[in-house]
Amino acid sequence: MIKRKMISMLAACLLSAAAIAPAFAEGGAAPSAKPAGAQEVLERLYTHISEDAKAEAPSLKPAAVRLTPEQGKKLLSAMAERAVKEHPDRFEAYVFRGAMYYTNGEKEKCFADLDHAVTLAPKNPLAYGSRAEFSARDGRDKEALQDWDKALSLNPTDEVKDKVYMQRGLFHMSRKQYEAAASDFKNDLKYVNPKLRFGVQIFTGDCYAKLGKNGEAEKSYREAVKDNPKNPLCWDMLGHFYNFTMKQHDKAKECYDKALALAPKSDMILREAGVNELGAKRMDRAVTYFTRAIEANPTHRLSYMLRGTTYGVMGKYEPAAEDYTKYIELTKKPKAEDYILRGGCYSKLGLYDKAIQDYTKASGLEPENYRPYESLGYNCSLKKDYDRAIPWYEKAIALNPKSGEAYNNLGYTWFLKGNKDKALEYLNKAIEVSPAYAESYRSRAEVYESMGEFDKALADMDHFVTLSPKDAKGREFRNRLAEKAGHA
Repeated sequence: MIKRKMISMLAACLLSAAAIAPAFAEGGAAPSAKPAGAQEVLERLYTHISEDAKAEAPSLKPAAVRLTPEQGKKLLSAMAERAVKEHPDRFEAYVFRGAMYYTNGEKEKCFADLDHAVTLAPKNPLAYGSRAEFSARDGRDKEALQDWDKALSLNPTDEVKDKVYMQRGLFHMSRKQYEAAASDFKNDLKYVNPKLRFGVQIFTGDCYAKLGKNGEAEKSYREAVKDNPKNPLCWDMLGHFYNFTMKQHDKAKECYDKALALAPKSDMILREAGVNELGAKRMDRAVTYFTRAIEANPTHRLSYMLRGTTYGVMGKYEPAAEDYTKYIELTKKPKAEDYILRGGCYSKLGLYDKAIQDYTKASGLEPENYRPYESLGYNCSLKKDYDRAIPWYEKAIALNPKSGEAYNNLGYTWFLKGNKDKALEYLNKAIEVSPAYAESYRSRAEVYESMGEFDKALADMDHFVTLSPKDAKGREFRNRLAEKAGHA
């Protein structure tokens, strides 16, 4: 999520309103294929409306209008129709109207206008570039690539080459064609505005990182920092590379701290710096970064989720539950996983009824997910309400017959109810479906111990200790069984 947001920010920098699709204006800049807000577009296009139109509608001056998105779309559509009517010989007019058709979902009309624009200007690379942009957006990949190739073959200006290589590079990147994307971005470096080189270097680094060419990726990210050392995003992206790709958390921290020195209130960078500390298992530092992110932007829910997760790893379940609660409050449509996470905290705090409420909500949101039912059974067991627990475990097993944990918990619940035969039936099944799940061996050892079968119990605990060598209580239990088996 964090990376996608940063990429979209870069794309916004590099593909501004002056993109490949030309505006309806002489030598004018081009609106992006995805129209900006009505106010921004009006500011861009107002000077290109005929004098008559200005006289007829002086209130349309940018400083005066405050339109809803729907009103803006209607106005822009009307302007596009007028552009074609007043200048039927201008390909830019048809590109403008085609863009509005696409925005309104009228794709056939859009491409009819774009085709006509090419007919009007068969030697203008902008006409082909405009059609390529919309073809790519519509999934017409072959047509888009043909038009970009055609645009480049017409000896365009450096500015147009910049737009074509950038758009085609982003196209390849979105299709996970990273070799082709890196090639386009490297070509774009010859033509891009020097002030925007850093963005192209970052995209190039992303492609190399995806290809596993980490040396080249690091070089590209470093070039971005060199080109624009005062841009916090450059440092952030280099930190992202060290954090997620290289797992070099100390280097990542240096980059994040430099980014934050430039943008101390950036909750996005603060969150990513916290994730880096979490990956390095420096939990207190992670909490500090996430707390700063919340202070910088108290309404961004992800910061609460990340801090809650960190508190959970630290065993601080009360503040973790509070953060999960805030996350849920800020989420329009909470998911089952959100309630499962908070329910786990409540369970650890001994608040079993609250945990059961959360797991019940989770099961309602995802009725085919076995995990809420398994947790419902577990929390009912902790309340010693075994008769309620058993059906929940059975429901979990019906949804996931390979859950060794569910079979183990069901078997142990039968043991607690005093039915050792049922207990062994389910514990044997637990070990069958999940032989690496250590807890089933300890559970079965307890049953065997209660039956006086110490050798069997000891064999199970030997297996448990092999699977969980750091479990001190397990070793103690195993040693007690060894003594009992020796005295039997």
